[in-house]
Amino acid sequence: MARDPFGCLCLLAAAACMGATLAGCTQQVGDAALFQPMRTLLKMKEPVRIGTTRVHMNPMVAAPWHPLEQALAKKFGRPVQVIAYRPFQIRSQLERGYLDFAILSATDFAEIGGDESCLAIARPVNSLGQDLRHGLIIVKRDSKIQALADLKGQRFAFGPSWDAVSHLAAANAFMQAGLEPSDIVRELLPLPLSRRHHLDSFEVAKAVAYEPLLPAGAVDEVDYASWPEKGGSIMFQTVSKDKFRVVARTVDLPEGPIVASRKADPKLVEAMRAYLLGGQVPDKALKAMDWQKLVPVLGGEYAGVADMVRKLRTAGWVREDVPEAAPASEPVARTAE
Repeated sequence: MARDPFGCLCLLAAAACMGATLAGCTQQVGDAALFQPMRTLLKMKEPVRIGTTRVHMNPMVAAPWHPLEQALAKKFGRPVQVIAYRPFQIRSQLERGYLDFAILSATDFAEIGGDESCLAIARPVNSLGQDLRHGLIIVKRDSKIQALADLKGQRFAFGPSWDAVSHLAAANAFMQAGLEPSDIVRELLPLPLSRRHHLDSFEVAKAVAYEPLLPAGAVDEVDYASWPEKGGSIMFQTVSKDKFRVVARTVDLPEGPIVASRKADPKLVEAMRAYLLGGQVPDKALKAMDWQKLVPVLGGEYAGVADMVRKLRTAGWVREDVPEAAPASEPVARTAE
């Protein structure tokens, strides 16, 4: 069959046009895919940043503040980040305006300078229905220890060095009982460069229950109340109340406030206040934080806490683990660890 030269040329031209069209489409799709992440990033709103001193170390379990993050992000229509800091770091970040808000304990609030460094907008009622919080001094069930004085010279497990009840209020209980810091032997943890305190009440309780040379420790009553009456097991690393006796209770401390940076957007602060105090926080978020509800902050209720921390520092119970807050009129020179 003879070939038609004109027809072949037309076919080649059509193929070339189609190829150019497809190439153009591919290039457009490629450009869109390439620049989409950048466009998404540019459209993102600045996150609301909230500091906290709570400890969360288990990557297999969601942080207790995660439901609150999600609820606030939905409320404000922008990302929300909760960031863990030490108290003195939170003061610096609030004063710089990097943090918009912070969830604090009573001693955290005292350590960062109270109302001089931030604005308290709400405080929780805890899962026990109390607006006060305290620690419990626990010993092994069969221990002969009956009072704090009996712990002189004994090893003792504290919670984190900045924790309001499992460390600072516990230290205050020893001070009130007439003991000196040197009278209590800090537990030696099997960790390099250990600061000789546990991560939380649960870790304290496990140590008291199952370590033979450790007779006592301090735990948060809210945590203690959540443990079962019986059934704790060394094999499964669980605890129960029947493993312990409570020999003392620390001083009552007010539940710590949720505070706002004085550099935060006033409209954002008022929106947060209205959200927290208006009964809008979902039950799931409240329960995860061990809260029942949030209520207004009363004037002057943290003054006694600041006085307790000052006395602990003077007596040597507060060590370098909890740096002293600089006066609000002075620039904060410390940087985040």
